[in-house]
Order: sequence, then structure tokens, then C-alpha cells
Amino acid sequence: MRTRNFGIILLLLSFAVFFKHQDLLRHGWIIYWPLFPLGAGILSIVEYLDVKESGFLWLGCFLAGVGVIGSIFV
Repeated sequence: MRTRNFGIILLLLSFAVFFKHQDLLRHGWIIYWPLFPLGAGILSIVEYLDVKESGFLWLGCFLAGVGVIGSIFV
């Protein structure tokens, strides 16, 4: 995997947590769990664009879908 993309995903997740810090203290981590599969899904899709192996695409779509659906219901 390309470490640059992984760093960008972690940076975006940390900004989301930073800007919602008060909600994090009040509600806990449970409201942020969809960001982790979403970030991993985006990372897998970007890796697919680099390597062109269909396994990365399916994994990325699944994880991104879980993140999006999870964020709707949380």
C-alpha cells in the first residue's frame, strides 16, 4: 500500500475527531465508528486505482458502503 494515501486518510479522520471534540467527550467513540471502515474503503479504492486488482475494488466498495450505511444509522 502507498503510505502517502494512508497518511492522508488518517489526517482526515483526525480532523473530523478534532472538530467534533466536544461531541466525543459527551457521546464517546460510538458515533465515530463509521469513519474507520469508510477510511479503509477509500484507501482500498485508491490502491485499486494504482494496482488494478479487482480484490481491492470489491473490498473498498464493501468497506465504504459499511461506513456510509453506518453513518446514516448512527
